[in-house]
Amino acid sequence: AQNPAAGIISISPNDCGGRCECERCKEIETEEASPAGPLLYGVNQVAERIERRYPDCLVETLAYRYSRKPPEV
Repeated sequence: AQNPAAGIISISPNDCGGRCECERCKEIETEEASPAGPLLYGVNQVAERIERRYPDCLVETLAYRYSRKPPEV
């Protein structure tokens, strides 16, 4: 909101060694057959909200060690 002309927002995990292991994230990881599943699920949830107000804004994320394998679905 402070810079609507930016055109791109990065939503990426912190530089830590691991991923969330709560029950919901484990479920998503199993459904997607990838540890990147919960990350992409979360990024997509935020991107949908951003799109409502800033439809031309791009949303990107980064893959780290645990999230490099893409989901199968």
